[in-house]
Amino acid sequence: MNDSTIQQTLKTLHDSSVASPMTSICSMHNHASISLLPTTPERAEQLLTEAYWRVMHDRLAGRTPDSLDSQTRGRIYDVARWLTGGTNHRWLYLYGRIGCGKSTMARAIVEALALFIARRNKEISDIAWRMPPEEPERSLYKREIMRQRNILDNIPTPLIISAKESARIITSDTTDAYERLLHHLCLVIDDVGTEPVEVRVYGSVHNPFEELIESRYNAGKLTIMTSNLAINNHRNDGTSIASRYGERIADRFMEECERVVFVGESFRGRE
Repeated sequence: MNDSTIQQTLKTLHDSSVASPMTSICSMHNHASISLLPTTPERAEQLLTEAYWRVMHDRLAGRTPDSLDSQTRGRIYDVARWLTGGTNHRWLYLYGRIGCGKSTMARAIVEALALFIARRNKEISDIAWRMPPEEPERSLYKREIMRQRNILDNIPTPLIISAKESARIITSDTTDAYERLLHHLCLVIDDVGTEPVEVRVYGSVHNPFEELIESRYNAGKLTIMTSNLAINNHRNDGTSIASRYGERIADRFMEECERVVFVGESFRGRE
């Protein structure tokens, strides 16, 4: 293997990833840019489009990714930008009307991370297989492979849970499960607003979602949420985060959330 081939191989692997996500996530208390997906925004957008397509496969049978409507492509772009550190928000809030793809997008994020890890592991294996036997080239390969493996090790595996299930957990005796919700590095909460606002545990009143959000806020944990609720629509009817959970929680959302709004025709109406 000649010098130019060696350098190009290492450059390709190095350039396809950016800073370790753990470095950024650990800085989130200072509102530093996060990078959950350590690649370029353009590659993240491609990966997320493929992942979205996989999640939506049954509904989009017979069509190709190019046929995604402009609104969906715009949302994918916005989410890819957040995933790769294009904003200073540590939470992602996917909200809007029913049936417009919020939960699908959340699942596509998880799928995109899994695809990235699987493909990067294959690239690392291919590079290791082609590692030259002579020094100093061999040491260059080893160093880059170790760097790439460290990046992959630091990508958190998201935990997906419905808001209703999170409320159920706090009322049960599964303390370990609730602690996991509080401290998991990357938590995806689906359908915020469908859970009970208050629950009783041995006579004590708890506000499960508020407690969960406050804990994750204080601990600096990465959180992705989907909901039909706007953050504040200035109506006291339970149709916003502010009217359902109070101004304190709404302020947390305004401070922490990168917001992606979902409008348009319901996917469920197209089936």
